[in-house]
Amino acid sequence: MKCRPEKMGETKHIIEQVPDISVILFNYNKKTMLMDCLESLYRCRHDVSVDIIVVNKRCGDGTEEILSTKFPEVHLLNFDYPFELARYRTEGMRIARGRYVAHFDIDMFFNDTTLTEVISFMDRKANVGCCGGKLLGLDGMLQYSCRRFLSIKVLLLRRNPIVKLFPGLRESVDRELLMTDWDHSDTRPVDWVGGGFMVIRRDAMMKIGFLDKNFKYGMEDIDYCIRIWKAGLKVYYVHTATITHIGNRPSTKFGWFLFQIYFSTIRLLLKHGIYSRKGGS
Repeated sequence: MKCRPEKMGETKHIIEQVPDISVILFNYNKKTMLMDCLESLYRCRHDVSVDIIVVNKRCGDGTEEILSTKFPEVHLLNFDYPFELARYRTEGMRIARGRYVAHFDIDMFFNDTTLTEVISFMDRKANVGCCGGKLLGLDGMLQYSCRRFLSIKVLLLRRNPIVKLFPGLRESVDRELLMTDWDHSDTRPVDWVGGGFMVIRRDAMMKIGFLDKNFKYGMEDIDYCIRIWKAGLKVYYVHTATITHIGNRPSTKFGWFLFQIYFSTIRLLLKHGIYSRKGGS
């Protein structure tokens, strides 16, 4: 957003206003869902200045035309890369101008105070490099959006068919990873927050860089949060920042997505090992 130029002698100067937050949305062949997400985002802006960036994987579905008509102020980036989520989101981060840089999945409906809550919290907590909020399904049920770092137990059992034979074992794994023994009704430091609702402080981004594009699909959010903790900053879950999540995650039970998750898990372990933060409350 640019303010009106002011005259100083014979020279005109344009003062650039820094937005409160840059919202980055990645779209691939989900035009209707993207429009619904954007409409909810526009309704919740209030006094927040928002820089909206849509990173679009071209597929010929008419996304470009409808954006130029309905949301002409949105920054649209079109690419033909393969489906590599971190790479697309990084392109949005490169041009983001906000004090905070946020990634949201497009299968979300922004609630009335989603943005104001995260900005208010981050403004109060200068030592927080990244935060996420509370995801609620259409039925109002909690969806787990923050987790503990991967342990050997979780790595061995999370996707192991044997856990189906032992319900208590599955509950134990979920409790360790998803923190199901916590009702998520308070704000606190957490190991990591999911990339579908991730708000990053600009200073932190400038310090540690963008997402690691070597993660084709999955684990890029864990990697980023580890890097934030290693940089001496904190990751928080903000329970008052709620958003409604429809749920549109590609199937990870087979095929390319499952392969990439396994590959990205190996890459994460090679990069950081079995990482555990020290203190950080």
